[in-house]
Amino acid sequence: MSELGSTNQLTKESPGWSPYLAGALLGVLAIVSVYLTTTLMGKSNYLGASTTFVRAAGLLFQSVDPAHVAENAYYVKEKVKVDWQFMILIGIFFGALISSLKDSSLS
Repeated sequence: MSELGSTNQLTKESPGWSPYLAGALLGVLAIVSVYLTTTLMGKSNYLGASTTFVRAAGLLFQSVDPAHVAENAYYVKEKVKVDWQFMILIGIFFGALISSLKDSSLS
């Protein structure tokens, strides 16, 4: 088998997750998340992260030019703040880092 097709790409001790299994589980998680938030909780929108990235940029811009952020129509509508979505993104980053360090797949 070629090196790219090998099931043991990461280390000899830990082959890592199958990308097909990880993708399927991520799809199931997304479906369950949408179902729970729209049907059971009655929300019209569901978990997302795009606004959080804009807010993070707003936090950076605010440290450089607070007047620009205060006058920007988008930042007036979407308040620049650290909220639960922001904390989820931080948790995703550190969770992935800890997972990668734990199974020695960080290179």
